[in-house]
This record gives sequence, C-alpha cells and structure tokens, in this order.
Amino acid sequence: MARAWWAKWPSANIGIATGARSGLWVLDIDPRHGGAVALAALESEHGPLPATVQATTPSGGRHLYWRWPSGAEIRNSVARVGDGLDVLAEGGSVVAPPSVRALGGRYAWCGAGAALADAPGWLVALTRPPPRASTRDQCSPPAAIQGDTDRYVAAAAASELTELESAPEGTRNHALNRAAFNLGQLVMAGALPEDWARGQLEQRAVGIGLPVAEARGTIDSAFRAAQPRELPR
Repeated sequence: MARAWWAKWPSANIGIATGARSGLWVLDIDPRHGGAVALAALESEHGPLPATVQATTPSGGRHLYWRWPSGAEIRNSVARVGDGLDVLAEGGSVVAPPSVRALGGRYAWCGAGAALADAPGWLVALTRPPPRASTRDQCSPPAAIQGDTDRYVAAAAASELTELESAPEGTRNHALNRAAFNLGQLVMAGALPEDWARGQLEQRAVGIGLPVAEARGTIDSAFRAAQPRELPR
C-alpha cells in the first residue's frame, strides 16, 4: 500500500508515528519560543545530551529522535520539559525529512552517522507530568483574600477553583480557561485582587497536571477576554 501511494504521490511529505508502535519519540526544539536557551540550561544542569539521530526543521529548530524506553508512558506535551521544548510521543507523529513545508523550507537530516540513542534518565523524567495531588489534598480551600472582599465574590471564586480541581483528564485546559474567564470577570469588576486570582488558578492548574507555561498562557488569554461582571447589590 505504501509503495502504491508513493508511486502516485512521489512528492508527498513524510510523517512518522511516534510512541511504542514505532519504537521512538522526539524532542522538538523550537528556538522561536526559547527552546535552544531552555535546552542549554538543562544540559548545563544535567550534562550534555548523547548524540542521536536528529533533523533540522524549516523554522530553524531541531528534532532529536530517541529510542522508546521499554514500559514507558511518554505522552505528547507542549513546553512540559521547558519553554520551546515539545514532546512528540505516544499517539503522536513527526514530520520527517525530506518533507517540505507549504510556506517554504525543508526538513533535513543532520549529525551524519549518529545512531538512534536512549535518552538520559533525567530527560525522560522531565517528560512525565507532575503527580496528581491526592484526594485528601485536592479541593483545598483557597488562600485568604487580602483586603475587604464581598462574601458572594469569595464564594463564587472558591466554587470556580473547586470545580477546576475536579476536572477530568482531557478537559483540564478547557476547565482552566472557563475558571480563569469567570474569575477574570470578577477581577475586571474590581471585586477580586488579580494577583490572588492568577496565583490560585495557576496553583490548581499545575496541581491537576497542566504544565506551568501552558497554564499561564491559558490564564492570560482568559483574562484578556473577560469583561466586568455585574455583581448583586
């Protein structure tokens, strides 16, 4: 089948499935979002990465290919390892050389002669989400709000944070966006301190497994969209 497709579309781009089925995963380094700087900091702390198969991308980044660890549970993630460092793993795919981007630019192999290597343990550990808080720790009451806050506002904020903490996997970013938008409305109305609201939202988002960078981006976006809420008198 693949040969027939290739004969029909000889200039098609190439995608490789990542994860256990192909036996590899990829670290995507995007310098436009700080990936090169973040990786340099990690290597300074943990030591240089071993040579492995790698490719350059049209955006000036790199794809580092790693052998799939036996029994691993590495999932796709954005910026979990660090800013501009994305993981292409179980259930994902990677665009491979010599594919050409529609806007121009080609993927190309580099580092000739390197064999597919095992990623160091510290890198694999960074791909894993933080452990979920225990049931005992979840739905903890929010920190006291500094200043004079209406009881209705305090109760509404606590309800939003509790609902966020109970969001099931697969809906957590959406739940964070909703909670941040609703708290943002209270902030815009002057009823809730912005620093408090942002801090409480980020704390709970990270607690349910969202990367810090992703959580902050979602909160920022929701706050920008929020309009002042009309409060009961």
